[in-house]
Amino acid sequence: ATVGISAALETHIRVLDTRGVVLVDSVGREVGKDISDAANVITALGGEQLSTTQRVDGEDWLYVSVPLWVEEKVTGVIYLGQPMRDVTAVLSDLRLRLLLAAVLAMPLSALVGLALARTIAQPLAVLTTAAGKLSAGDFDYPLQARGQDELGRLSRAFVIMRDQLQAVEQMRTQFVSDVSHELRTPLTAIKGLIETLQDGAADDPAVRDRFLASIEGETDRLIRLVNDLLILSRADAQAISLRRKQIDLRALVHATVQKLT
Repeated sequence: ATVGISAALETHIRVLDTRGVVLVDSVGREVGKDISDAANVITALGGEQLSTTQRVDGEDWLYVSVPLWVEEKVTGVIYLGQPMRDVTAVLSDLRLRLLLAAVLAMPLSALVGLALARTIAQPLAVLTTAAGKLSAGDFDYPLQARGQDELGRLSRAFVIMRDQLQAVEQMRTQFVSDVSHELRTPLTAIKGLIETLQDGAADDPAVRDRFLASIEGETDRLIRLVNDLLILSRADAQAISLRRKQIDLRALVHATVQKLT
């Protein structure tokens, strides 16, 4: 039976006793031979398995020695020998399969990489275009924040920044319009008063004095407006401290009515 198994598997099978003497040999040449000095046999008799490679007749062999245990005692050794050509053939076949798999995987990897690159590059291109539009003052460029990844969070942050900048721009435009109106009103009044004086009103001392007082009042108003703008500028730069003080509302209302009549 051992000879049949050995021939079928191309394996040299030997069974040794505790002295290292061959009891069974699948080849039939070493029965009764003492091979106790072999490293595999010494290790197996010591209770451990060992695998080694040896070159026999120009060919590499793999030798494995396994101890036989009976009631926790080593009672013998099974000593197997297998030509390495089978293992080499398997390794070569495996190496060829891996190489073919790598070659086939390269185009697929390239396609996956290209798709991934497009997935990342397209949102970045949209953000770049949106940034260019925003720097040019175009706040209406459509931009949608999608996904929960880093690009999605970046897009949402960009949308929030765009909306905030748009609100600031609207406030700035409204502020400039309000300031222009406030400055234009006293300047228009001063211009009208001067033209009236030039047309002959200056010949009447009472009218002249009233007009000059009005011009002085409008000039003071301009100075206050300019001062208010400076205060706003300092407040925007956080370089001002506010102080509370009482005012006479009656006098303020009276002065306002006088300017409007």
